Amino acid sequence: LILSLVKYYQHNNRQRLPETLYYAGRVYSDLKDAPRALEYYQKAIDILKKGNSQDWNLLSRLYSQVGTLFLYQELYNKAEPMFRKAYDYDLMLKDSIGLVYDLRDIGRTFAVNEGHQDSIIYYYNRAAEIALSLNLSQLNSMVHGELAQYYLHQQQYQNAHKSLNIAWKHIDSASIFMYYVNTADYYYQTNKLDSAEYYYQKILLADTHLYQAHAYLGLANIAQKQNKATQALELYKEYMSHEDSLLQTIRTDAIHKINSLYLSLIHIS
Repeated sequence: LILSLVKYYQHNNRQRLPETLYYAGRVYSDLKDAPRALEYYQKAIDILKKGNSQDWNLLSRLYSQVGTLFLYQELYNKAEPMFRKAYDYDLMLKDSIGLVYDLRDIGRTFAVNEGHQDSIIYYYNRAAEIALSLNLSQLNSMVHGELAQYYLHQQQYQNAHKSLNIAWKHIDSASIFMYYVNTADYYYQTNKLDSAEYYYQKILLADTHLYQAHAYLGLANIAQKQNKATQALELYKEYMSHEDSLLQTIRTDAIHKINSLYLSLIHIS
């Protein structure tokens, strides 16, 4: 359907073509075809820039999507400049909500690289400050939910606790299992095993191998700490079952990712 619209606007209304190309890119992104998505995003950007377009909203969305694709393909050095361009356009638009997401996305690019602690905290906190100043409580919780995960990774438990408390104030139900994971891990790492077990059990309600593997591993570790060897063994078996399924999915995705990495380097720079 989207390709028929692209073909139509190529010949009948080129003013609407960039937006149509953007939606084509979104479709290919959902289909996990990164090279094709990047191709359509690049075409839209080229048309807008060639025409000196002031459709800053569309340009911001385009660069944000390109950055996200690069981030998921672990092309971190290419992702960050894309998010910064999205930020620049949202700044011109005075789009505060867009700025929160842009700053969060820039923070993400630093979070996946070691040795950028000051930058990670700066961009996440700046995003949280804007969200808080505009009374965007759910966005503020989203930012602190991700920041808590970073603090846990760094074993900064006091900071993790503060961010988790903020995150739980206005939960985005679509991301509820991320909150469960961070909270369960916090309690486990701070040796509050009863609370950790409660949240790991909550995670088991998720219908994905990734979350269930994480939950079973956490529960197995708790059982082992409590000297419940038989229970720990059964839980580890469940963990391995979900982990094997997850690894099979990763292997399949890796084949597509190799092609994506190669073709992505050809397109946008």
